[in-house]
Amino acid sequence: MTVGRAQYYALALIKELFLNLPLSMTVGILYDIGCQLERRLFHAYGHQWPCQLIYHPRKCEGFGLSDGEGCECFWSSIKLIIPSMCVAGFYHHLFTIDTQVKHLEKKSFKVMEKWLQHKWLHCLEKKIGAE
Repeated sequence: MTVGRAQYYALALIKELFLNLPLSMTVGILYDIGCQLERRLFHAYGHQWPCQLIYHPRKCEGFGLSDGEGCECFWSSIKLIIPSMCVAGFYHHLFTIDTQVKHLEKKSFKVMEKWLQHKWLHCLEKKIGAE
């Protein structure tokens, strides 16, 4: 796949997104090879230090504490089901992705529970030490 062709897909997806959103909606887009699209649309931050200084999502208004890796983490978590989806139909795609998202949500809540418990116990230790 050539660079131009890869850019076309990104731009086509962005165009389709905007066609299906209200005009009043504000949208922020992060793309890991956005530097190839800089002159056309936007720029991502990952590959060079000067780009990180300007385009990092934490330095841009509206992205909060996002590092822009959410989608990449999601796709990484479902990569094992992608080969079987090549021969599946549209509704099978929807069902499979929906089921996987629900599974990942339950899994993330269990991880969050352990993380919060660890942080709580650490805070208690600090409190006891301070008293």
